[in-house]
Amino acid sequence: MKCQEKTKVLRDLKAQMQALLDEKESMAGESQELTKQKAKLELNIKDLKDEEAGHKSSKVCLSHPYF
Repeated sequence: MKCQEKTKVLRDLKAQMQALLDEKESMAGESQELTKQKAKLELNIKDLKDEEAGHKSSKVCLSHPYF
């Protein structure tokens, strides 16, 4: 292989490597964003479950025979 061919192959490999590194960085950013969204949803679910439990306990209190 001639020196020019090796240089071209090396340049192409560097470009491919940079493209893969850019894609990896982009995917890491997306992963962080999805993790944040997941945490928010989990907190919302917990809040809704707590709210539901509070409503159930107040219904139990109101239906108690002493009230």
